Amino acid sequence: MKYVLAIVLLFWAGAASAQEKTINIELNNVAARSNVCQVYFRVQNQTDAAYSAFKLDLAFFDKSGVINDRALIDLAPLRAHKTSIHVFDMPDLDCGTVGEVLLNDITECVGTGETTAPGDCFAAVSLSSRGKLSFIH
Repeated sequence: MKYVLAIVLLFWAGAASAQEKTINIELNNVAARSNVCQVYFRVQNQTDAAYSAFKLDLAFFDKSGVINDRALIDLAPLRAHKTSIHVFDMPDLDCGTVGEVLLNDITECVGTGETTAPGDCFAAVSLSSRGKLSFIH
């Protein structure tokens, strides 16, 4: 019984550690400023890796599910164990119609210094959103 308990505790500790080592990308807000739609992201890099490139392929859907726009954005530089805010202008996007944002792909993911990017950067990312917007992959 002790061995089973030990194995369960090791598995649980490993799973908890793996969950903490993610890059959390939060779609924080989509708002019009000076007649331009701005998209705000809060990024928590909880990994030991820093990134010189972290490019997202995003698709913006209206509230009825029709694609409105698509963008390639770079969240880099991302420092290890650091939270950062990123704001991107989307001049052709009507902010009031956005209902859902899709992380279609991570097109570039480059570690800096002695750290290397994970083999599958997409798997290292967790998504969340604020308000009524959905942020999915």
